[in-house]
Amino acid sequence: KAPAQVLPARRSNFAKRAKLTSDSYHPAVMVAIESMTWQTDIKEPLDSLVKPVVPLSKTSTDAFDMLIGHWVNTDSDSDGAIGYSFAILPSGQPIYVKYGKCQPSWSVAAFDAMPTEDGFAATSDYSMKRETLEGLVDEDGSLMVAGCRTYTDGIDQECEEHLDTFTQLPGTFADMQAYLSRTFYNKELSANTPAHPATGLLKLIFQ
Repeated sequence: KAPAQVLPARRSNFAKRAKLTSDSYHPAVMVAIESMTWQTDIKEPLDSLVKPVVPLSKTSTDAFDMLIGHWVNTDSDSDGAIGYSFAILPSGQPIYVKYGKCQPSWSVAAFDAMPTEDGFAATSDYSMKRETLEGLVDEDGSLMVAGCRTYTDGIDQECEEHLDTFTQLPGTFADMQAYLSRTFYNKELSANTPAHPATGLLKLIFQ
């Protein structure tokens, strides 16, 4: 079953459920590592993010374990989230990394993820917005992510809803980088391509 053939009613219900996620999880609990964009420095020391500590109790689910790795948007014309990566840190904390369509390269944001029986949920605070996400692994193996984005700068409090479909990309983080560059920026990575500021951290997480 292709992603486009998912029943409209299921998609509608899925999107409505995502709007309720922010009522279920306190943002202070969900916000994790540090929002990272092309313009923003990573403030947390790298070793504090990957250094093994006292493990958390089992917090994952079978559905979240299926997400571990890299996922890319099936719409090559997307100007929003173009990919996601999922991992469990040595501490046992599940996280997600979101790649957004920006210039000159993609933006990167890493936050805690809440494993669910269907996939994951998260409420994540950025500098000027709060985004609630719910991801569901569909029957065909694709990942549907429904989101509600609310800007917190006082200008517009209306929730912007979005629903995207992602397919898993086999391989390493380097394969993910190459795919994002080729598919969404029409560029091939080379030895002379400047490294994204978040590359060092992501390599440590996904190596």
